Amino acid sequence: MKNINKYVLLPVALATVCSSLIACKHTSSSVDITPNEDVHVNNNELYFEGTHNLDASDKDGYLVKNGHCDYSIVISENSSQTIKMARDEFVYLFKKATGCELNVVFDTDLTHSSNQKYISIGENNLFKSSGIVLDKLALGNDGIRIVTKDNNIYIVGGKESGTLYGVYDFMQILFHYEQFSNEVMYIDKNVTEVKMKTFDVTDIPDIPMRCHSYGFMGKGNGDYDKKMYGYRLRQDRVRNDHRMNIFKVLGDSKSDCKKSTNSNTVINYDLYHEDHPDWFSVNCSSSGYQWCYTARGNENELKALINEVALKIEFSMQVYDPANYPDLNVALIMMEDNFNTCTCPACQAAKAKYGADSGAVVVFMNRVAEIVEEWQNKPENAQYKRDDLKICFNAYNAFENSPTHYDEAKKQYIPNHPDVVMNERVGVYFAEINNLDNQQSFFCKDNEPGKAMFDGWAALTNWLELWVYETNFSNALYFYDSFAFSTQEFDNYIASRNVKLIFSQGIDNDGHTGWTGINWNTLKAYLSSKLTWDSTLNQEVLVNKWFEAMFKEAAPTMRKLFNLQRAHYNYLMDNFPNVKKLRSIYNAINKAEYYPLNTLLDFVSVVDEAKTYIEKYRTDTETYKLLSHGIEAEAVSSLYAILELHASFLTPNNKKEIVDRLNQDIIDLELSTAVVKEGGQTLSARMNTFN
Repeated sequence: MKNINKYVLLPVALATVCSSLIACKHTSSSVDITPNEDVHVNNNELYFEGTHNLDASDKDGYLVKNGHCDYSIVISENSSQTIKMARDEFVYLFKKATGCELNVVFDTDLTHSSNQKYISIGENNLFKSSGIVLDKLALGNDGIRIVTKDNNIYIVGGKESGTLYGVYDFMQILFHYEQFSNEVMYIDKNVTEVKMKTFDVTDIPDIPMRCHSYGFMGKGNGDYDKKMYGYRLRQDRVRNDHRMNIFKVLGDSKSDCKKSTNSNTVINYDLYHEDHPDWFSVNCSSSGYQWCYTARGNENELKALINEVALKIEFSMQVYDPANYPDLNVALIMMEDNFNTCTCPACQAAKAKYGADSGAVVVFMNRVAEIVEEWQNKPENAQYKRDDLKICFNAYNAFENSPTHYDEAKKQYIPNHPDVVMNERVGVYFAEINNLDNQQSFFCKDNEPGKAMFDGWAALTNWLELWVYETNFSNALYFYDSFAFSTQEFDNYIASRNVKLIFSQGIDNDGHTGWTGINWNTLKAYLSSKLTWDSTLNQEVLVNKWFEAMFKEAAPTMRKLFNLQRAHYNYLMDNFPNVKKLRSIYNAINKAEYYPLNTLLDFVSVVDEAKTYIEKYRTDTETYKLLSHGIEAEAVSSLYAILELHASFLTPNNKKEIVDRLNQDIIDLELSTAVVKEGGQTLSARMNTFN
């Protein structure tokens, strides 16, 4: 039995957590490691204790005996794609561990009885007859219940995504399953005997929704294992998967729409400005548009704008009705990505009254929410009603400060005015780019202003979403050290502040569908998947496990490279003011003074050294390919920087050698469409300039 709410102290010296890798013989090849239990942080150090009870004690009977399994999988005959995916994953992973090919049956005419041997997936007829009660409110979308009743096992989630994720909990409990990259996993092999278990699992993610933007985690990329990679990390969502579109033209569900930075889609300047100039900021220009959330003090125009926004949301709720789109519960209205916020006298007066530019936005959204709530509660709109509806705006740029202040006596943030107490239907998407440095700890002195902003919003709303950054958008192929920011302590802290969604943004337009992320992005994805689900896990132990899984005998050398690159990055921050600064995600890091030629050559030499430790696998072609590709991926950044910063100092032969090597990496690692900066040219196109 494993209850991972039980904590142990972190040992002074971390033992080697994994041993030799074994090549998988399946067509979608994987590499396996020996498992090790995760070490959890001391309970006294936690801000938040989640629900992660993986209880499964032995009971009479066997699930697998003498290499044979009598159990069948049960799903509904009209199962959704997600439940079919859960079925396929269960069959696939169970066979990898035991060699048993499980039979699958439909729930037609099935009812629960004590003499059956079924593993039920989802809320099918068998489950409904079992008498098991789900607390769906507590489970949310992704929470998991695994329950044994008599000889049947039921796997079911708060919603279907939770059911799929429950398959991975099941495999973790029985076979120590863990996913490290899209082709590297651990699962016990050649298991011929498994005792039947009394499952009583309740596993609820600390952050209910966890989103990414890494191309290599995209749905449907590559072979079966690659296609399932994002799901297995339980981070298959991208940033807007739970949002309904809001359309540009009211009543036209085919009109242009955006889900992000979309205010000029919701209320488009070109469509509305002539008749309603007061709806728009006095600072609108060709560089970008914003709304005026006071309608320049014109109450009639303000009511008209609020009503138009409410009508747009109501129309979207009809297009995306809850019966057919149960997960699209958020209507997001985001300011455009510029600084053209209104400074009319009415907006200035609102700022003075509420203590922040965002005060007028909160009041505006409260009024929109009241209208939408009244509409959805009408009997004729019952089919569109959503109990979980949220109307979100984003706290970004001029709206980053909350209309709150810190009360020393109460030791908490409180609203500056009764008007800005937020409607329960209104949420905030906090994306702080100006006062949080994602290269440093969230809790460091430099980040105190940004942390205070976060804390203010967390005290004001029951629905807080968070956008964080994990890359350099101006120089995407250079290492960006966000490891100090995105930590166990950070994830545990934001979970305690009731964050509902975290979006960790890397370069999301790179088209990269390759074997692994470069610049340690696969490690970032792994840590994010583990710590946003269970923020009590110890980050250092997870890092060690990942290195052992990914690099086998080369793990110590690759860990040395990781440490060297992080140490060099810290050196740059300590010695170059333009590196250690806010808005560091746009740093001009591509300077020869930051990355001397010898430093980059040293990084590449460590990669080459690491390859010497895997030579014995050359006869095992698949294993060698996976290991060598994983190692070489961490040379790409340095090789590219050598060409960009120091090509003129290379001999023709040396330059050709590096160009040829990087071109081969583009082929082997499928990096042809990786971009050198956000929205910029591809790496393949850039390479043409070095020839």
